[in-house]
Order: sequence, then C-alpha cells, then structure tokens
Amino acid sequence: MPRLLVGEIPEGLEVTARSAEGRRYLFLLNHRGEEMEINDPAVCGRELLSGEALTGKLRLPPLGVGIIEL
Repeated sequence: MPRLLVGEIPEGLEVTARSAEGRRYLFLLNHRGEEMEINDPAVCGRELLSGEALTGKLRLPPLGVGIIEL
C-alpha cells in the first residue's frame, strides 16, 4: 500500500486518497478525542471544508475531518 503522507501517520489518524474527474483528494480523519496537528509536505492544497489554502500544516479538532483537494 503506498504511503499517502511523507512522514509517519500518527496513531488515531486515518488517511485515504481518492480521485475523480481528474482531481485528487486527501481525506484525513482524527479518531482521537483531542486536537491533532499534521505537519507534512503532502498536506498541500485547498482544504474543502474551510476553503483554507494549506502549505504543509493542518489542525484537526477532536474527531475532526479534513478534505484536501491536491
């Protein structure tokens, strides 16, 4: 299985990639009851839920979700 992030995937973080109609998406799900900060070069693109442009860093709230268009 290919790695989706460059660094280690923290415990409690689920990472899945999908593609559709020539676009690529990265789904990050925080299964922990505490905030999680992901610092990884692969976290680069537009976070679709907030509209924020990401450049390698994403904060996920407890049990939060991030969807990044790469």
